[in-house]
Amino acid sequence: MARLPLVTHRRDIDVCIIYGQSIFELYQQIQNLLQREAPDLASFFAEPLVNAVRGEVTWNTRASGIPRLAADLSPEQWSQINQRLMRYRESMSQLISKLERASRGNATGPETLRGMLMTPDLRQSLFLVGDELVLTQWGCKKYGSDAQSADLFEQIERPLQPAAPPSHTSAEGPPAPLGLPPLLPPSPPSDIPASTPTSAARDPLPSPQPWPSEPPPPEVEPTTIVVKHPNPLWRWLVLLLLLILLVIGILWKYWQSHDWGSEARLRAEVAELLQQVEKKALGCGLQPSVIQDGTPPRDPASPAAPLSEAPVPPVSVTNEDFRERQNENRINPNSKVNVSLAWNDRADLDLLVKQPDGQLVYFKPCDSATCGTLDIDANRCPPSTACSDLRERPLENISWRGEMQRGRYQVLVGLWSINRPATEIRPVPFTVQVTKDGKSTAYQGEFRSEDMACTDLCYVAPRRITEFTIE
Repeated sequence: MARLPLVTHRRDIDVCIIYGQSIFELYQQIQNLLQREAPDLASFFAEPLVNAVRGEVTWNTRASGIPRLAADLSPEQWSQINQRLMRYRESMSQLISKLERASRGNATGPETLRGMLMTPDLRQSLFLVGDELVLTQWGCKKYGSDAQSADLFEQIERPLQPAAPPSHTSAEGPPAPLGLPPLLPPSPPSDIPASTPTSAARDPLPSPQPWPSEPPPPEVEPTTIVVKHPNPLWRWLVLLLLLILLVIGILWKYWQSHDWGSEARLRAEVAELLQQVEKKALGCGLQPSVIQDGTPPRDPASPAAPLSEAPVPPVSVTNEDFRERQNENRINPNSKVNVSLAWNDRADLDLLVKQPDGQLVYFKPCDSATCGTLDIDANRCPPSTACSDLRERPLENISWRGEMQRGRYQVLVGLWSINRPATEIRPVPFTVQVTKDGKSTAYQGEFRSEDMACTDLCYVAPRRITEFTIE
């Protein structure tokens, strides 16, 4: 992942809001959609990294190469870029139309794609990285302007205006590198005497003198300017509030990573013990209900009791069940690290691992030589496709067989589709198991019905479950 030479200040832009949510928060969801439905656009939108404390947005891209700003390109290069942008326009229009036909009244997906097709200034937001076009400041407009002036494709059709010399170039000589001042200042005309070392020592910042050919500046009547200094108290109050929120966030993260993980491990161990006791009870001829709840088995001749309407509790996946599924899918148990995801449903869950260098290991191949491998992608069912190989006991696994990077690895789980009509939506519990150096640790999770957003699919954006460290 490479960082582009651009920092966007939040005070200068308005960010598009989709149904009460910032469009930047929907980036990963839209990125997954583009990788499946329009691969040619998968690298077009840069990834925004928001620094809420400093009020800045930086931009990352997976494209490799030296980034060049569109404003610095020649008219011939700009003409070629326009042709590629028109092809992107056609791909986006087709994808939006497809989503509108399949959304059945829920327009979150189409509205998000339309909102991304805005930028304050195309020539100052578009980069050519190697052979890839990368757009920054998408989904934004200048503060106080309307959305029409920020429309991406209307800016393409406008006549090309000569760009002002960028701040990183000098008036004379070759352009300086991006972000660096010129090595030497421009030489003055020959009739202007150069400063002597003694005068430079006395006055390190001499005031600029007008050229002899320029007329003297007109006399201006002095004006008294009154500067009112704002009260700095409100700034301290804002900083204090941000500090309190930061401390609360750190404490919340610490509590989640310790208390929740310990409870999940205890539940997994209890479930495994209950399963072993039940198997031994069946071998002794006892009914399972005697072991589980202490009630005697029901007489077959008695009428059946009415079904309870209480929700079914999440079904845990035990270590033994994990081993059975890994054997069925031929997962190598001797890998250096195995991260497994298992659930008992026909839904399509996705397992992701973020490496220390920021690379993401999931269904798309990873670029680094030390990346892990997704051994199996279970229950994948593209929209409008009759899937016949959906499993009730699916498993996904990411493994590392060779050298691994040192640092922290984050494990995430997302829900791509429930693989059933939206009217049949229901919770999907799952279990994540991390096996490192032969030791396994399990973590429980669940995607609730109220967490799911439904357009053409019912999905949940990936969320962090746990993390582990390689020393």
